[in-house]
Amino acid sequence: MAHVYLYALVASGTADGDRVLAARDSVAGWVVPFFFAAPIAVVLLGGAAFRAGFARWPLLVVVGVFAVLEIVPTPVGELPALVAGLVAFCWLAIALWTAPGEVGGVQEPARRDSTTVQA
Repeated sequence: MAHVYLYALVASGTADGDRVLAARDSVAGWVVPFFFAAPIAVVLLGGAAFRAGFARWPLLVVVGVFAVLEIVPTPVGELPALVAGLVAFCWLAIALWTAPGEVGGVQEPARRDSTTVQA
């Protein structure tokens, strides 16, 4: 989110707050809500992976830390959010990549060939 304000600061050409905010609105416009929606989407994906049994509860902690650090400014900038996001995305990718391919609870259909006798 900070990069939107930095770009607006450069685009406005001044440090005046009103002009920077006006430049932010003209530069980002309707894209700004997506910056807030992206961490929420990652939280929902992490929750779905946990509920499906593809990942354990520490994934929820990492995803929660990522969501908080993505929105709340920190003294060291975006680095903690990027590291937490990298860990969360890699964890989610591995969990989804190694997930079983079959649907749970579905029975295998009975074989009906000439050697099978069914009662």
